[in-house]
Amino acid sequence: MKSKRLLLTLFVCIAVLTAAMPSITIASPTTTIYVDPKYTGTDAEGKPLKPGGTFKIDIKITDAYDVVSWSFMLFWDPALLNVSDVKKDVVEGPFLKSAATQGTFFIKKPGTLFDESLNRTLEYLDVACGIYGFEYGVAGSGTLASITFLVEGTGGTSLDLRGSMLMDHYARDPIPHGEIDGEFSNSEFHDIAVTGITMYPTSIEAGHTVYINVTVENQGDTAETFNLTVYYDEHVIEERLIKDLEAKNSTILEFIWNTPSDLAAGDYTIKAVASFVPKEADTADNTYIDGKVSIPEHDIAVISITANPTEVTVGQTVSIDVTVKNKGDFIETFDVAVYYDSTFLASKSVTGLEPNKTQNLNFVWDTSGVPAFGYKIKAVAGPVNEEIKTGDNTLETTGDKSVDVIHITQSLSIGTIGAAVAVIVVAALALAYIFRHKFKS
Repeated sequence: MKSKRLLLTLFVCIAVLTAAMPSITIASPTTTIYVDPKYTGTDAEGKPLKPGGTFKIDIKITDAYDVVSWSFMLFWDPALLNVSDVKKDVVEGPFLKSAATQGTFFIKKPGTLFDESLNRTLEYLDVACGIYGFEYGVAGSGTLASITFLVEGTGGTSLDLRGSMLMDHYARDPIPHGEIDGEFSNSEFHDIAVTGITMYPTSIEAGHTVYINVTVENQGDTAETFNLTVYYDEHVIEERLIKDLEAKNSTILEFIWNTPSDLAAGDYTIKAVASFVPKEADTADNTYIDGKVSIPEHDIAVISITANPTEVTVGQTVSIDVTVKNKGDFIETFDVAVYYDSTFLASKSVTGLEPNKTQNLNFVWDTSGVPAFGYKIKAVAGPVNEEIKTGDNTLETTGDKSVDVIHITQSLSIGTIGAAVAVIVVAALALAYIFRHKFKS
């Protein structure tokens, strides 16, 4: 029986000692007082707030534990912002009020302070709030206060939290916590960007039309007027004025490129450039280069000519080999003609020669009746329709090239040989007579 009384007495003593011991308040390492929103200065449409406009911020707390009172000071540049009516524009939030059975006190006091580090005078609010009575504190997250500002100017300023304090219900040591400032800026942000180019067709013949669509975007916060110029390589296709493109909006413009009929074949880079607007923040995206338009070409060429043999007598034949190539982008059909000097010899047709393919042609020259002479052999291909580069359509043999000049030697008949012998005999007799008479005298 005594042991039971002793055990009961022990439990009572422990209970009394436990109640008498002060509790230990452990603040969350993430307890933070912060300005919400962190960044402000624009209206609901994303446009900069103009002088005379108003906006509201909240001073909030997150991850709190056993808070019975709080206080903070908030500083800003009075050239840009003002709290015109402290009584009406600074309002207690529900964080403590919602849990206080005996009510709260809420104190707000404006003031000014010269900040030596900034070398300017700042305006501030000193705000405090607490729970009446001996109650346990509030845990969780919520709004401490709401402040409405009047915009006085244009620029940027920090909404600077300083000296904030949180107390628990024992009111001994402040609760550790962090602070996150806010920022206000209503400076106009200017930024134009060309964000895309599409075109069709991307391969055409010279003289036809290309349709080019350019997407341009106003990434700033105020309407802009500017010029948009579209180029092929460095040649202007068209320059166009875009007036009052609204902030955060984009538009697609169609440009028509009527390619010149004499435009050389090749690839042409399409580029769009938006002119700079005043005080533009980012000009790197004002130019957009993307895609090429190809002008295909008709182009054939004679790439080789050989003759064999290169020396014959009249009446013999010469084999002439000609190689042609389609250097263009279209399937081509054309004629190839062969000449000796300027005299036409023969022609042959090349049908359906595909791009980048070659074809060999053989011609046979019967030299019967051709005067003995040195001749150049020439081959001429086409030209084909719409061919511009025709300088390589003709190729001829020359003495310093791989094919020598053709020589034709006249054959000698029996009568011709006899006449030649007779002349030689007469000349020999005449010389003998002269020598004989000379020596006798």
